Amino acid sequence: MANFSSAQKRSIPRSSSRTTAGFTLIELLIASAIGLIIVGLALTLILGTRTLYTKDVARVSIDDNLRAGLDIINADVRQAGERLPSTTPAIQVLKGASGGPDTLIVRRNLLDNVLNVCQSVSSGTANDLQVTAAAGTSTNTVCSPSNTDLTAWKNYRTTQSGTTGTVRAYLYDPSVRQGEFFDYSAENLAAGTLTRQSGKWTQTYNPVNQPVVYLMEERAYRLDTTSGDLTVTIGNALPALHVIAGITAFNVTAYLLTGTNTFTPVTTDFGTNTTDNWKSVGYIDVSLTGKQTQNNATVSRTLNEQPVPRNVLSK
Repeated sequence: MANFSSAQKRSIPRSSSRTTAGFTLIELLIASAIGLIIVGLALTLILGTRTLYTKDVARVSIDDNLRAGLDIINADVRQAGERLPSTTPAIQVLKGASGGPDTLIVRRNLLDNVLNVCQSVSSGTANDLQVTAAAGTSTNTVCSPSNTDLTAWKNYRTTQSGTTGTVRAYLYDPSVRQGEFFDYSAENLAAGTLTRQSGKWTQTYNPVNQPVVYLMEERAYRLDTTSGDLTVTIGNALPALHVIAGITAFNVTAYLLTGTNTFTPVTTDFGTNTTDNWKSVGYIDVSLTGKQTQNNATVSRTLNEQPVPRNVLSK
């Protein structure tokens, strides 16, 4: 009996402590947590990459925008002062109040023929402009009955706007560095006058101070803080023209050449004082700051240029 029982016991298979394969609840929770971590890391990486891409697109876009604006300004600064003497402010920098946006004004003369004002001009009047001395008399010592050739002015006006068209000119008093734009519609070659088209003179001009008349091109760059547009006003024509949008700051500083490779910044207005000489300008520092938002990503960039007015070297 003992032997039978032993054999019988040996023939009975042992039951396994785990009858089925699987995961415990703790293992499932751990696996889920690891999976969520991996998904979260992947999502973070994807979102981060998308944000970087969006910012990069915005950065490239705003850089292109700022570069376009600077290229336009640079071209005008380089041409400033063409056919103008040092006593005429070809470059003016007006500093903004309390660090606000500045104003840059550049001018150039379109004709070599500059007219002299030979008779007084009174503010509030609409008289034609006398550019030769009547009967040889004038308190402007450079005036004479035949000192002015209006043919070039007539040819320019008729070429630009036809025989009955108008052209904008600039009357300027170098003694006080003040002037104004006006439209004229004809040249009286016999009388030596320019016919004012409309409006009245806003200032008084004394021939003793030797005021002159230019066919002046003036461009004034300003920042419209309401719209965020960099604008340019040509002469006194309104409205101002849009240059680029999305601008938050516009700063301009004139640097004077004060010695060999020595440049001194002008921290106040330049070109408004009678002692300012635009031919002493070494370069103009122009700074544009813009901001752009794309897909909730905001990028702000600042670009600078230092154009040199090439006409400072002219005699």
